[in-house]
Amino acid sequence: NYIEEFWIYDNIISSLDSNAFSNLDQLKIISLENNFVIEIRNFTFNNLPNLQDLRLGGNQIEKINDYSFNNLTNLLTLDLKRNRLNSINNNYFKQLKKLNKLDLSFNSIFYIVKNSFSDCKILNELDLSFNRLYAIEKEVFFGLNSIKILKLNHN
Repeated sequence: NYIEEFWIYDNIISSLDSNAFSNLDQLKIISLENNFVIEIRNFTFNNLPNLQDLRLGGNQIEKINDYSFNNLTNLLTLDLKRNRLNSINNNYFKQLKKLNKLDLSFNSIFYIVKNSFSDCKILNELDLSFNRLYAIEKEVFFGLNSIKILKLNHN
């Protein structure tokens, strides 16, 4: 299968099964923006070794399971803006070693677990603006040695 881009934004998709895209191993971009997805299940984006850009903004995502982004070894950009996340677990972004840009803006995040971004060694841009952060522990950003843009406005 040679599909490299999968665009299914602005629909009424409400759930994604585990391994939903497993037969599309050449995918580089998935856009699921502006749907009604509530939860990202374990292994939903499993076996996508070429995926570089994952766009999940504008959904209703309240829950990300620990292995939702497992094995996305070449992911560069992850967009989770305009969802309903209220906390960030330290397992969400494990194994995303090539992640360059992470957008978590316009959620309801009030708490981030220590070391949540520690595997994202080359992350350049992290957007946490327009959330509900009221305190940030110093270990939250541990390991972000390449960060150039950190947005924390409107919290």
